[in-house]
Parts: sequence; structure tokens; C-alpha cells
Amino acid sequence: MTEIGPAGIVRETILTNLHPAVVHFAIGLFTASVILDIIGFSTKREYFNSAGWLNLTLAVVASLVSVLTGFLAEDSVIVTKEAHRLMEIHETLGLVVLGIAAILMIWRLFNQGPLSNRQIPFYIIIAVAGLLFLLASGHYGGEMVYEYGVGVKPVMKQTLQDEKSADTLITPHISNRK
Repeated sequence: MTEIGPAGIVRETILTNLHPAVVHFAIGLFTASVILDIIGFSTKREYFNSAGWLNLTLAVVASLVSVLTGFLAEDSVIVTKEAHRLMEIHETLGLVVLGIAAILMIWRLFNQGPLSNRQIPFYIIIAVAGLLFLLASGHYGGEMVYEYGVGVKPVMKQTLQDEKSADTLITPHISNRK
């Protein structure tokens, strides 16, 4: 978490950096899962679907960790109102992706065997929709960092100095700390 130390200096702890470190596992695993499943369903080679299932299961775990570390990171950064608006969109999309991945995992878990030919198109549509939500979430996450410097130490320090008394600064859970 971010703490404001002597003379208003912003100090970071590891929580600020955990989210960007783990989120890429969720991105890679979910993407690999969808690609492997599409190949498996198209070629009727079960080992691709088995690999897809493994990647999906790991993607759900990684997505859950990403969402949790995202919540922790949200409380540890100083952001402007516009960056906070993007953060809320990013957060919502991340929860949607986690939900879609979990639904796909539960579907396959309780299906008891390979998906039927009737189920496959619906499964693929939902999985690809999950990838589109993942892409959108990544876009907003990237925009927060690269356009607004969210979580970037020099930018956070400068934002605190420049806008300390301005109405555009949001400091959730930080202003009451000593």
C-alpha cells in the first residue's frame, strides 16, 4: 500500500506492484485456453482440449489472484478523477472476465466428458467474448499506466505535489493514514 511519510513523500509497498506482475498469467493462460480449445474442437484431437482445460483452470486461479491484487493496488495508488474513472471500468471488465472464465470452467467440470457438437459453438462464442472483455480490460489498464501514470512512482509523487489542494485528486484510504 502507499503510505504518506514525512514531508508528504509517497512510499510504495509490494502491493502496488503485485497486480501488474500476476495479471499477465491470467491473460496468457486464458488466451491459450481459448486457442487450444478452438484447435481441439476443430481437429477433434482431445489432447488440445485437455491442454485447453488445464490452461482454463489455471486461468481462473490467475484471474482470481489478479482481481484480488487489483483491489489491493487500487487502495495503494493516488489517482486523478479521470484515471479513477478508467480504473472502475478496468475493474468491472476484470470481474466480467473472471466470471466468464469461471462459468466456462464450471461448465466443463460438470459436463462429464467432452462437449457435444451442439454445445461447442456456444462455448466458443462465450470464450471469445471473454477474450474481447479481456482485451478491453487490458486497454483500460494500459491507458491508466501509460496515459495517467497510475502506479508509476515519479508520477504519483508529482501528482501529489501538483494537485495536493486541487479537487481533481482522489486518494482512497490514504488521506486518513499517518
